[in-house]
Amino acid sequence: MNRITTTAGLLALSAVGLHAQALAPAAGSAAAQKPWSVSATLRGFYDDNYVTRGSSLKQESFGIEVSPSASYNVFTDTSAFGADYTYGMRWYEDRVSDSVDHTHQANVRASHAFSPRFKADLSDSFVVAQEPQIIDPQILSTPLRSEGDNVRNTVNASATAGITEKLSSVLTYQN
Repeated sequence: MNRITTTAGLLALSAVGLHAQALAPAAGSAAAQKPWSVSATLRGFYDDNYVTRGSSLKQESFGIEVSPSASYNVFTDTSAFGADYTYGMRWYEDRVSDSVDHTHQANVRASHAFSPRFKADLSDSFVVAQEPQIIDPQILSTPLRSEGDNVRNTVNASATAGITEKLSSVLTYQN
């Protein structure tokens, strides 16, 4: 049964990929130069341990994930600005109470070149989620899922100064 499900899923994914590539705008066309983009993902999944507990306490479930997103980017000769937002909803078939997880991810970034040698960058990433991989993508230990709305906000700022043509100095702050 698992082989049939896997094969059907791969065939469907291949067909969608071919269809999307056929509809992709040509490079340099007006459609490819839009400052905004909108997308959505719909997928089914199976999680064999959605509570991330030991083998004697683990729980499994099928589910559905819906994830729409939007982004906007503006580029000028010396500056760039970008913003994007992704909403995620996961529904688990097995959960009795609170069977839906909601995720919000918002990112903003700006860059400005004062001259060919001096540049400043600023970015902010704000996340509200339950999944540990979304809260901290660089998890080095065993991820533990926690109930509730967990919040992460990361701000990065950097200034780059060119000392010579091939050597630069970068001052960075992250909070």
